[in-house]
Amino acid sequence: MARDDPRGGTRSRRAPMAEVDISGSSWGAPPPIPRLPGPRPTPSNASFRSSYTSYGNQSGWKSMDQCHPEDYREFQKHEFKAGTIIRAYIHEEDFNYKQPRPLMDPTRARLSNIDNGPKSHLSFTDQWGTIYSDKRYMIVVAAYEAHYLVIPLFTNSGNGLSRKSGKAEYASVNDHRYRESLREAPNLLETAMLKPAVRRFPNNSVAHLAYPLSRRYNLRVAHQGKLNEESTKTLVKVFRELMQDD
Repeated sequence: MARDDPRGGTRSRRAPMAEVDISGSSWGAPPPIPRLPGPRPTPSNASFRSSYTSYGNQSGWKSMDQCHPEDYREFQKHEFKAGTIIRAYIHEEDFNYKQPRPLMDPTRARLSNIDNGPKSHLSFTDQWGTIYSDKRYMIVVAAYEAHYLVIPLFTNSGNGLSRKSGKAEYASVNDHRYRESLREAPNLLETAMLKPAVRRFPNNSVAHLAYPLSRRYNLRVAHQGKLNEESTKTLVKVFRELMQDD
């Protein structure tokens, strides 16, 4: 059927498009996208910085002081000052699990987690061995262009340093809200501020000064508090001495 066209002449009315039924079993999956030959491109440093910046901007920057101690997010690099206490995820090769790795069905996922008990922090991989994961308190000790160093805190399963040699490599950590540190190490670090929701630090908490961890700024962390000024100076001084020890 034709109708008048205001531009002159006539034009035909189009027939309605037929609906396509995609519920039937005859509707197949779309063909795979062919992959171009050759190696896959590696993003440049510039593109990495661009994606990192846009990610941070999308989430909206907040200062560490504004965030709850369970709010894991990215923070701007200038906030990672020596003495800052954070909590973050760590993943490292396990050195305590002595049992053989469980057999895994190669047709299933390549990662297997132990369900319960003290081994709940362990993951077993076919290729990379046993991985230990945890959320750990850490103290920033140094900051660089693309990463920073932190000193992890431990209680060593509630034993403190009672079963450890090399106590000079540690510093005891005192929660200023309770002041009950056992002071098992030669040096003592004391907090100046911990957010109200941060749980009490055990009195045998220690910082393993000779066991620094490297972290990139775009890894999410939760801000907990900070050391007092004197303890921050002690932390940096003793850490540098340990790193330069011949």
